[in-house]
Amino acid sequence: MKRLGALLFSTASFALLIFNIANAAETIVSNFTFAITPGSANGEVLVLSRGDADNANGYTDIQLTASNGKAELISISQAIFPKDIFGVNDHVFDASTAENRRSLSVRVGSSFVAQGFGNDSNKATIVPTGLVRVLQGDASIFDVTAAGFNSATIKWPSPLDVSAHSIVVDQGKRIWLARGPWGLVKSKTAPDQWVSGVAAINDSVPLYLLNPTKSQFDTVNVAGTNTAATIDTTSHLPIWALTLDSTSGQFWIGSEKGLWKGSRDSSQVHRISLGGIDTLRITGIWTDSIGKRIFVESSARQKDSKNPVSNTTSSLWRSTDGGVSFTSLNLPYDSLDLSISAVAFVGNEAWLSVQGIENDNVSGLLRITSSGAIAWPDSLRMSNRSAASNWIWGLEAGVVDRDVLVTSVGSFPLGTGVGLAVSTWGAGISVSADSGKTWKPILNQSSVKANLAEVRMTPSVMRITGATTQIAYRLGQASKVSIDVFSYDMRVVRNIVRNADRAADPLRSSDARYDVWDGKDDAGNPVTLGVYFVRVRDNHGHDAWGKVMWLGGAR
Repeated sequence: MKRLGALLFSTASFALLIFNIANAAETIVSNFTFAITPGSANGEVLVLSRGDADNANGYTDIQLTASNGKAELISISQAIFPKDIFGVNDHVFDASTAENRRSLSVRVGSSFVAQGFGNDSNKATIVPTGLVRVLQGDASIFDVTAAGFNSATIKWPSPLDVSAHSIVVDQGKRIWLARGPWGLVKSKTAPDQWVSGVAAINDSVPLYLLNPTKSQFDTVNVAGTNTAATIDTTSHLPIWALTLDSTSGQFWIGSEKGLWKGSRDSSQVHRISLGGIDTLRITGIWTDSIGKRIFVESSARQKDSKNPVSNTTSSLWRSTDGGVSFTSLNLPYDSLDLSISAVAFVGNEAWLSVQGIENDNVSGLLRITSSGAIAWPDSLRMSNRSAASNWIWGLEAGVVDRDVLVTSVGSFPLGTGVGLAVSTWGAGISVSADSGKTWKPILNQSSVKANLAEVRMTPSVMRITGATTQIAYRLGQASKVSIDVFSYDMRVVRNIVRNADRAADPLRSSDARYDVWDGKDDAGNPVTLGVYFVRVRDNHGHDAWGKVMWLGGAR
């Protein structure tokens, strides 16, 4: 794993989930964020984070308000997982097709649920361990090791230890999972009815396997003692994607071969035979709240005589009439080999968070309206020519304020409108209250000592090319600040800012847009591996020093 390999914790007993509801006004669990879930209140966003060796992993509950068209932070609280429980697996960036490149998170009433992962014998975080539940406002401890699918936290029985690719809540508030060759599996009760500790357990888990010959689901009951050989996967299509049509109450189902629609009670299903979509490997489906707008993604690994090296081919389809018709979107989606992690609907627009598969430096948002995709305005094209594509809204378009990967997007009620939130790999989240016109970053920040008594580098270890570290300091009075980076032998390798105006601030005076270091020297070249010192100097005779280690690994 290229990016997350350095973010692993030591293996320990997979036992407890603790929800910490104490406020930490400027602290999120980790700046490495992967999924956005709307909360139960106006302005509430739940963010799934994956920490490194210095940070915890779990959820952050962020409360926001809208003021004059801008998003403003009210409060933050945390849900901390133990160090051997992860809501993000090590395939989230390096999987060769799209279905494994998402972090699953959903709200069910007052509960928040994510897929949990543990480490294998090589300390790689790839082992599915079930579903982890956080009950909002409840500081209870839950046992996550219980077998069965009807416990306070869900763990599916062996041999079904394969990842879920979609997580959906039906109208009865039951959870459904799309699990590839193992079809669909559902919870036996609504999560709000789960009790603290372990509820009554029934090891028999029904699987719903898609039979294309009979156009139906075949139901198979699997006990925890069964082996994989007892399940016939040869005559059934793997299911990679799932979403619910809120109007009809039926599922949209993405399979190894084609798009299907059918009842959630396992009765007849039918294949959607429109425009060639019936032959594709469907790995993602997203619908708006009334089921009119639908996005369908295909992703497959292919090899042919002209190209003996396997590559990923992707395509994106859209319906604006509830699935009566689908058309292929003429975007750089296929040429850039993108995967979609999430779709957020705001008014007549849809924002799709995408990451590159073959080119893993590409990430951002696709912005699509009823008339089609929207590229950058001419003013941005002229001033940001280095971007991979004018269709991808990211750093150059102002969605994020530093060079980080966008990992997901979500929409949520905010004031009288709808807010947008974007998660990132290393820069917390960005929030917009005006349909993407302006963005506010929310990062893992904590107060520092005044009058340049302290400089804090976050993170203190930069592990990959393209990473950035924040330079945090606090001033007792408005000042002009200069920041320089020194090598271990005290040579200046980079000037960050020179005589920049910074205000006194009770928390910190640094400006997150500029007071960052990207591991490069003044010539724009990556520095060599080692320890570097950062000096912050004001015009009142104060100096302060911080330290950061640069490892320079590949993205």
